[in-house]
Amino acid sequence: MAARRSASKPPELATARLRLVAPSRRHIGDLFAYGSRADFTTFLDSKPFRTRRDAERFLHALQDDNRAGKRMYWVAELKDGKRAVGTLGLLFPFAPHHRVAEFGYGFAPDVWGSGLFAEAAQAVVDYGFGKLGLHRIQALTRAANVRSIKGIERIGFRQEAVLAEFYQEQSGERSSAALLALLAPPRRNGKRKAKR
Repeated sequence: MAARRSASKPPELATARLRLVAPSRRHIGDLFAYGSRADFTTFLDSKPFRTRRDAERFLHALQDDNRAGKRMYWVAELKDGKRAVGTLGLLFPFAPHHRVAEFGYGFAPDVWGSGLFAEAAQAVVDYGFGKLGLHRIQALTRAANVRSIKGIERIGFRQEAVLAEFYQEQSGERSSAALLALLAPPRRNGKRKAKR
């Protein structure tokens, strides 16, 4: 499958307002700025970054996973200033012949509700189905994370299940996960049908 080819430097993608680029050191300051906010990490496994070194470790993990072909992750930059406002991409935890990837994402709270996430997510999904030949892209998020669920539903994901007591929270309690998925559009004459 094309998704397993070297992803050490994901190709640049563009939307109306964003440029999706490979993670680099220039993003550390912006990643720290929003990654240190408690509202950003409310539904994540991680705690807010305490130092720039935490953001640097996160960036290196993205780069290492990209190089190893475990994921293909981008940093979303605003075109009008190159400020990083989020990370997103595809993870490949399944055997390549299944042509299934997991969609992951995290955007700065100050751009929530702006439509930037939907722009970036659509570009990544289109790349996954088009260039990588994926058949299914799925996402897991905490069932209580209504904003996240609505965000990916806007680009076509549909909730398939709630996985009871899926997450082990830092408090010791368990919480459920929502599983959402999007299937590749049907092909017409060997090509994917355009979205409407």
